[in-house]
Amino acid sequence: MSHASRIRAAVAGLLGALLLAPSALGQDAFPGNDEIRRRLDERLARGGGVGVVVGLLEADGTRRFVAAGSSGNGVPLDEHALFEIGSVTKPFTATLLADMVARGEVSLDDAVAKYLPAGTRVPERNGRAITLATLATHTAGLPRNPTNLRPADPKDPFGDYGLDRLYEFLATCELPRDPGESWSYSNVGFGLLGHALERRAGTTYAKLLAGRVLAPLGMTETSVGLDPALQRKAVQGYDEAFAPAPMWDLGPLPAAGAIRSTASDMLSFAAANLSAESDRLHAAMRAAHAPRVPMKDDQRVGLAWMVAKPKTRTITWHWGGTGGFRSYLGLDLEGRRAVVILTNASQMWNEFGHNLLDPEVPLGPASADGLFAKLLREKGLDAALARVRELKAKEPAAWSFEEAHFNAAGYRLLSEKRPADAVKVFTLGTELFPEIGNPWDSLGEALLAAGEKDKAIAAYRRSVELDPKNRNGLEALEKLTKAP
Repeated sequence: MSHASRIRAAVAGLLGALLLAPSALGQDAFPGNDEIRRRLDERLARGGGVGVVVGLLEADGTRRFVAAGSSGNGVPLDEHALFEIGSVTKPFTATLLADMVARGEVSLDDAVAKYLPAGTRVPERNGRAITLATLATHTAGLPRNPTNLRPADPKDPFGDYGLDRLYEFLATCELPRDPGESWSYSNVGFGLLGHALERRAGTTYAKLLAGRVLAPLGMTETSVGLDPALQRKAVQGYDEAFAPAPMWDLGPLPAAGAIRSTASDMLSFAAANLSAESDRLHAAMRAAHAPRVPMKDDQRVGLAWMVAKPKTRTITWHWGGTGGFRSYLGLDLEGRRAVVILTNASQMWNEFGHNLLDPEVPLGPASADGLFAKLLREKGLDAALARVRELKAKEPAAWSFEEAHFNAAGYRLLSEKRPADAVKVFTLGTELFPEIGNPWDSLGEALLAAGEKDKAIAAYRRSVELDPKNRNGLEALEKLTKAP
């Protein structure tokens, strides 16, 4: 080959690399730590949470961690800080299921009733039984949470929910659709799946997960529920009002969301999910990734894992939330990269995680109700009200305003016996959403609690003008205007 020919071949090869291997040239690289920290600080300042740890797994196996904000209790906020991961537990449960299938211990098509005590009633519909597969893909037809969930402590909703209550729920549940017909997210379904697996294995879910997943992967900073040795590294969680929130006890449903972990361990789990190793555990992880049924927003679901292509990259992911925590785990299987986000507050970070994996995914507007809750706690109600009004007037496109969230803030004040303050919040709601009946109905309730009957009647009248089917408003008006 001549010198000129070699040059042409080299140029052609370089062009081929440019066209076919963008990741090799760094186009898929994550932003630098300083840039990520800047974004985290900005998001937290705008009401996005209290503290956050982000873990990044590069295609070459490099791991990076970036933290911002506060742990809330003096625990160092780093990759070894312990968080609840909520429903990111479900991919762990799916891994267990796929592993048990590979061992020949269960089949995806097995009816879940096969692994429950004899005589346990499990709902069916049109002759179709709930199987392990329908539970793992959220297509069993079960509700999001058990219908007999009546917590003594709303801050720990499953704390007093026992196994007898789970069986009671199954005994009375009627399915609205056939198992396998369509996707509908179910915490109780995944909890039931984990219960069936632990019964088949003859041990607890915690011991089963520890022996078959956590120990083989070297995840020494992860537990199911409370582990006193790890709890000293636990951060403080905060609810939607930025008030301290306890960690949850999931009772008989740990497989749905009881894992507590660190960003370091979660990146180990992510790395295992991206590994090409051929042993049974890694093969089980890959089996769980495979999309099986359609869900919402053009996504599909595998065994627990959601599979989406919001822009240019396919992202295999899950998110989680408990009373005071949110989590995100996203995998770019093709690019062999991963992102984990752990935060000790109730604000969502899913778009942030997607954007790190695929920069073409836009970041939505900041949450005005999150900033409102933050300012309410730090600077008082009047400052929070004034700031939200300013944002609505000057930066409406940069912020999201959710009617339900502002309404909930008003009702929290009512529950705290602060009707005058609740009136102020509901009044803000009527300004933000003047053509929606619900804020006016809530304002009427607060005004009545504050002893302002005539103003309450006017608010209720406006609510039924906007929503003639508002039964609560109609009944309140009938009662308030009834002649003595």
